[in-house]
Amino acid sequence: IIRAINKSKTANSNYTFLEIRGILKAEGVSSEKIVVTSKNDSDYGGTGSASAGDWKNMVFTSTSSNSSLKYVVFRYGGAREGLNQIEKEMVKIDGSSVEVENVIMEKSLTRGLHIINYNSTIKDSIFRDSKVGVLIEGSPDSSTIENSSFENNFEFGLQIIAGAAPIIKNNQFINNGIIGTDTKYSSQGAIAVYGAYPEFINNQAVNNLLNGILVHSKSIFDQDVVLQADLPYIFSANSGDYITVGEGSVMTIESDAIIKSFSPHYTILLVRGTLVAQAASGSEIVFTSLKDDTFGGDTNNDGNATIPSDNDWKNIKFTAISKDSVLDYVFMYYGTGVPPIIIESGAGVEIKTIDYSP
Repeated sequence: IIRAINKSKTANSNYTFLEIRGILKAEGVSSEKIVVTSKNDSDYGGTGSASAGDWKNMVFTSTSSNSSLKYVVFRYGGAREGLNQIEKEMVKIDGSSVEVENVIMEKSLTRGLHIINYNSTIKDSIFRDSKVGVLIEGSPDSSTIENSSFENNFEFGLQIIAGAAPIIKNNQFINNGIIGTDTKYSSQGAIAVYGAYPEFINNQAVNNLLNGILVHSKSIFDQDVVLQADLPYIFSANSGDYITVGEGSVMTIESDAIIKSFSPHYTILLVRGTLVAQAASGSEIVFTSLKDDTFGGDTNNDGNATIPSDNDWKNIKFTAISKDSVLDYVFMYYGTGVPPIIIESGAGVEIKTIDYSP
């Protein structure tokens, strides 16, 4: 057990600083935190000028279990690896369970924390001033991140990819992405999801480049997925790349959920399986423009610089093999065409109460 104020300084960016195959209990207290940082960190007795990437990472392996990090500060890690400068992270939890509480991870050259294929609990922590605050990857990862803050990360506060299904609740996302640039097609911000199945509960996003949950255009949902009424979802699309509900899978959109389109040029959702967007009067599901601040607030974070107009997003397409879909009490504003829905012959879709005009 490591307790009180322990200042561990790392000196080599080429190798893992510490690999945990057993149990690590790094438990400080609020007034006496454990610090893992660069040997150059003048804030903690160093004599030089510290830089992000001064050291590589700490790794919890699959043989490790029941480890904990409490009141620990990690700084200036996350060096890239090898001649190809492969993206790494400052702390990696790989197939292991770690309890992370009241931890600060900051100033990583790459990611602050990388969780792979397991269930860890992260709470009351801060992830800031890195390229990406936290990356969660792989199935059956169902980690929980709660009551934490993601601040000033260069690309995203949080990325969730490759089948991961974490619970993300009661978190703050502030100033993530490059603020002050042209936001029209800039895909950075609070949260990014790529082919994953997270649950979002009561999160807030303020002054990020995108104040919402960006869903990658190549996301293919080949198992059932639920979109919650939390931060707005931002559906990305590209030429030949459409967010897709796979055959035999169901995408359920909850009442009050908001979906905004990142691009005006491409189909935002391709349904090969089933789409259930079934709400009630007063709790409508909304599909609208990224520029529409009426629903979900200023998602593209540009104040009044842009206003929504017709053709800001293209359409939803139901293929011939889709079945049992239903749309009821859905607003579809600023799309291409009335309705902005394409239904191929043979598709099973029930269209009920829809409003196409704001």
